Amino acid sequence: MSRAPDTVLLAPGDLRAIKGFAEAAYPDECCGLLSGAEEAGIVYVDGIHESANIADEPARRFEIDPALRFGLQRALRQSGRHVVGIYHSHPNGLARPSPRDLEAAWEPGLVWLIVGVRRGQTVQSAAHVLTTAGDETRFVEIPLVIRDAETAPTLKPVAGGGGGGGRFRDTRAKRGANVARDRTEMTTSVTAVPAANAPANFASDNTAPVAPEIMEAIIAANAGMAAAYGADDLSAGLSARFSELFETEVSVFPVATGTAANVLALSMLTPPCSAIYCHENAHIEEDECGAPEFYTGAKLATLPGEHGRLSAADLSERLEGLAFGFEHHVQPAAISLSQATESGTSYRPDDVAAIAEVARRFDLGLHMDGARFANSVAYLDCAPADITWRAGVDALSFGATKNGGMAAEAVVFFRPELAETFKYRRKRGGHLFSKMRYVSAQLAAYVTDGLWLRYAGHANAMARRLSEGLSAVPGIEIAHPVEANEVFPRAPEPVVSGLFDLGFGFHRWGGGASPVLRLVTAFNTTEDEVDAFVAAATRLAAKA
Repeated sequence: MSRAPDTVLLAPGDLRAIKGFAEAAYPDECCGLLSGAEEAGIVYVDGIHESANIADEPARRFEIDPALRFGLQRALRQSGRHVVGIYHSHPNGLARPSPRDLEAAWEPGLVWLIVGVRRGQTVQSAAHVLTTAGDETRFVEIPLVIRDAETAPTLKPVAGGGGGGGRFRDTRAKRGANVARDRTEMTTSVTAVPAANAPANFASDNTAPVAPEIMEAIIAANAGMAAAYGADDLSAGLSARFSELFETEVSVFPVATGTAANVLALSMLTPPCSAIYCHENAHIEEDECGAPEFYTGAKLATLPGEHGRLSAADLSERLEGLAFGFEHHVQPAAISLSQATESGTSYRPDDVAAIAEVARRFDLGLHMDGARFANSVAYLDCAPADITWRAGVDALSFGATKNGGMAAEAVVFFRPELAETFKYRRKRGGHLFSKMRYVSAQLAAYVTDGLWLRYAGHANAMARRLSEGLSAVPGIEIAHPVEANEVFPRAPEPVVSGLFDLGFGFHRWGGGASPVLRLVTAFNTTEDEVDAFVAAATRLAAKA
């Protein structure tokens, strides 16, 4: 190759093939070669050639069988194609080159495709290229793009090499099948595929960048000196800003993560040896690594609920059946609601008020996990007060990170007595930042001139567009109402695996074999990205 490539383009199924090799080899490293061609800075991979890992310590390093390399080079000699890269896995590691990789690398311009594997499951993949400048040799990450067959060039056949007789091994070769691909001469009018045109990532709104207005606020806060530990003007002014937003006097404490906001807020409502009631799929139950129990000393008590929502009736029935005062049982102390829920639904003001009435009847605190609070407010078209203190909420974890922030959440107390000693808990929890102004600048910009609701409203609109488009695809149904910025389509396996092969980012919701996907839109999601996903799903469904 005449220069270092800037993009790697794989045909359908190739990345899945390599991931299959990596999982099959775990806990050892898998390895192999990539064949194809390069033009205009794009490496087109059209052949995957598995090698035995002949290293003496295959769990720690890899070594490709030289016979495979020599045989493949001979087979490719007259085809206009060549060895364009290698692939290997990192068991229990990340998809980035290790110092051992750099020490072993010697061919500048060669693509290194690395797959990270944890507990036998692939968790990430990335492409890097070895570059040399002067005396420095290093790896540079380049975009890894999966395109469908309609946009991939075709290349002419190879005799021998990867599988013999013009056939190349892919993941199905492990199952006893060699797969032939029809290849003709590569065209010369190939257009480079920039990273911006890569398939959209709907895995999470956390994958989005920082909103420009918030980045500008951080830069503005970086001018000159300012008092430390929250004594700066930006931090000191947050309570007044949020009191205006919620139409009542509140106390606001910035923190950097949603988990910190949740567990520190709950610690003010929950003594040790007590119970916090939440939905069985709540974030505090499934995705906070025991932090609520660690910080509060309480037990999480979960309940089911349709579409991710708790019901007042179910809570009341559970609480009425408890043995209050019985020293062998934890005693109820708080209820935590997710707004929006983990199923992408929203509690109406009356829903929150009904649950708050149950909380008051049993003398419980009411907490709201508002990581996507903005999306619910935008969907419900209500005042923030209507689903918080007016409905009976005592403390709110107010999220900004998922909606354009860099790292900015806030604990908002609607009862003044809860805030009196919170500063000590925040300090003990490691979230009293010395340069608090940078967190506070994000929150101040976020709630200024309705920015937070504009961004949330856009994300919600993209989710509705995505849901409406997918609902029209035969074989796809939407599992939950779309009431925020998350969509949960249930799709046939050929559609799911096909979308994965094309490079779209998403999670299977409920496990590795689940037919339900979670698609999350963000403040910067575009209509073109949504429409491309729907179009791809439509094509795949027609072939299924």
